[in-house]
Amino acid sequence: MKAVKVLIADPRQGGPEAMVSVLSGNPRIEVVATARTGAECIRKAALTRPHVVIMDLKFKDLVAAEVIEELAARELKVAVYVIGPEVTKINPLLKQALKAGAFDFLRCRPTESDLAKLERQIANTIFVAGLTASNQIPCKEGARSSPDLKGLFGGKSLVTLVWAAERVTELSEAVARIKVGTRADLLLVVGVPPDNFEKIMGDLGDIVGHQARPISNGAELTGGRLYVTPRRVQDVVVEKGPGGSRMLSFVERRVQKEIGPNLDRLFTSIASTYKGQGAIVMVGGDGVEGVKGMKDVGDAGGVVLVDDLAVELTSALKQKYSDGSIPTRVAPLEDLRILLKELE
Repeated sequence: MKAVKVLIADPRQGGPEAMVSVLSGNPRIEVVATARTGAECIRKAALTRPHVVIMDLKFKDLVAAEVIEELAARELKVAVYVIGPEVTKINPLLKQALKAGAFDFLRCRPTESDLAKLERQIANTIFVAGLTASNQIPCKEGARSSPDLKGLFGGKSLVTLVWAAERVTELSEAVARIKVGTRADLLLVVGVPPDNFEKIMGDLGDIVGHQARPISNGAELTGGRLYVTPRRVQDVVVEKGPGGSRMLSFVERRVQKEIGPNLDRLFTSIASTYKGQGAIVMVGGDGVEGVKGMKDVGDAGGVVLVDDLAVELTSALKQKYSDGSIPTRVAPLEDLRILLKELE
């Protein structure tokens, strides 16, 4: 009998780890992921496809009912088990969660000792939930329809693909479907530290061959190349070179920060240099950086695409640009992969 796959979402320090410790010895249960925010729970549920999600009533970004509604909108076949110290019948957040589709709940402090006392009850409920389709949250049919992306890269000379660190395990599969043609350059910004960058470059080199190369200061953008940049001490911008050519340049940071390059600065330089010939594709992201620069690209006539699991980023864009002007599209990663093949 196959194990029931479980995702654990708890915002408290040590909460997910305590639950993992209690459940790890049960051969009927496999913990496939943990999360500390509502958005992370949604993203990891879509990626790992668990049978059961164990979650608290509220996170710093979302409450349980909002997470459940989003899981339903994504048509994930999952049962939701609400566990936490504030899980009481009189708590309005629990009532909202049950109304949204949570199938069961348990009041329990997320400490290993308290969880261990209820281990049998928790494990049995998880196992039953994972096997019984009637416990799944009701899917909202037709809530997610793939947008038509065909032709969005028409006339684009530079496509900047920003790949967040938490999604880097999916990078190789996506890039394997890309064969950069002579029409456009692809600038890949990978959110990994330098000590992991060599491995990333090695993997990309095996997949796309000589097209993949690290960014160098003054690299000329002439079409048909894949440039890759990790976190670094300088920012990266696009500038006009001699004779009107376009090139990548390293510039000193205005504000010191741990990660880089500064996406707003990079995107704004693309908007200024490429006008409507630039495109941005965001896979992941927390919505803190790049929001203003995306607007600059859009206003210049370029295209801004966001993968639909970048929940924090899409939320930030909705708050900042409530008129819906940015992004151009929100789409599943599979659709974005297909679109990237247009670069051939």
